[in-house]
Amino acid sequence: MKQIATLLLFLLFSGFCVAQAQPYTTIKNVAGSDFGETGVYYKDLDHIFDNFTGTYLYDENGIYLKFILQKKEMSSMNNYYFEDRLIGGYQLKINNVEIANVLNDVDNNFSNGIKHVISCRLIIPGGGYGFCEECPTSERWLMGYIKDITTGKSCELRIRKIIHNGQEAIKIEMFRGMETRVAGSPTPLAISLPLFQELILIKQ
Repeated sequence: MKQIATLLLFLLFSGFCVAQAQPYTTIKNVAGSDFGETGVYYKDLDHIFDNFTGTYLYDENGIYLKFILQKKEMSSMNNYYFEDRLIGGYQLKINNVEIANVLNDVDNNFSNGIKHVISCRLIIPGGGYGFCEECPTSERWLMGYIKDITTGKSCELRIRKIIHNGQEAIKIEMFRGMETRVAGSPTPLAISLPLFQELILIKQ
């Protein structure tokens, strides 16, 4: 009888520990309109991020740009809420000179996916926002950011999954807004990323 009581107490305690380990109370679709509610896990229920994962390469016109993209599940936003994200690293060469190589950033186990050099969370329907305007509204593309490691500045990144000449690929475009500086202050370093160009990276 004592053994049964001990077993029941163990099972009860184990169940309590499992219940305590779950840091969220609700699951919602990351592709939905809600955002940032405390205790919510915004999960990639439609597996949209999975469609973008892989290694992609652009190698033309003196630009060599390689992306490694992975899905990061349950990224922690300071434990207030959680979300799935597409994260990644990149390698950039200009005229065969390596400018940056942070491909291994995908191996960093950051609890917060925003810390990766490539991080996308927004899932956008086709037909607007100045990108993918020719896409059907049923198509989904991604908006996030890429960090230029030579300056430490973040640039907007837009990614569309496509088929190019029969091969899986992504079409990307990177942007950064105008910057102002105080007269007489040092000229800021130039962004090394190839901005304001549509590039097609072929899946490897």
